[in-house]
Amino acid sequence: FIPLASDDRNLWFMDPRLNITDYGEGAANFGIGYRRYSYAMDRIFGASAWYDYDPGHRAEYHQLGLSLENIGRYW
Repeated sequence: FIPLASDDRNLWFMDPRLNITDYGEGAANFGIGYRRYSYAMDRIFGASAWYDYDPGHRAEYHQLGLSLENIGRYW
């Protein structure tokens, strides 16, 4: 997790990872995202995008993902 830019309400971040598969191949994962704190709602809202690469199967595995988050005191 690497913060890229932030202030008292906003955060841009990235999350790069390199891994070694069970078969000794290199695998990678990269995410970039944004989070914003709402003082009025006392909640954090966020969105992020992810890319995964894993050659440790019969064929190379590529995946794109999007996520949304809503973080607060009770859920």
